Amino acid sequence: MITKICLTCGKKFEVQFYRKDTAKFCSAKCHYKFKVGQPAWNKGKKYPQITGKNHPMWKGGITYSLGYKLIYSPNHPFKMKLGYVRNHRLVVEKHIGRYLTRKEVVHHINGVKDDDRIENLYLFETAGKHMSCHYNPNSKLISKSNLL
Repeated sequence: MITKICLTCGKKFEVQFYRKDTAKFCSAKCHYKFKVGQPAWNKGKKYPQITGKNHPMWKGGITYSLGYKLIYSPNHPFKMKLGYVRNHRLVVEKHIGRYLTRKEVVHHINGVKDDDRIENLYLFETAGKHMSCHYNPNSKLISKSNLL
């Protein structure tokens, strides 16, 4: 056993020989008291921005999630948390010349989520109308005349 002095309260305490370099406090209570009020280890340190184009794993702003192709578009009004927008929504927005509302749903006619050709996309006004298409496969909602 080795005798050490607590950094918080100054009491002497004994520790096993193998803990001689790591033991600094006589109890967890003293350790907590010492930690409170200490600045964070990285407070005031500046780190270079390693997001977006500066990140070494940057792949040009294109990624895939749940089968959908996502495009990095940080200025889009309906972007996700990390700044990405689903590509099929961008394709339809470009085609009709305006942003889609949150209620509007873009449907892939052939069911392939990353097939974002304009002839494969259909715009529904609401999610309810979109789901009625899925629950009633015999419906004639999707035809050449109804396409964008």
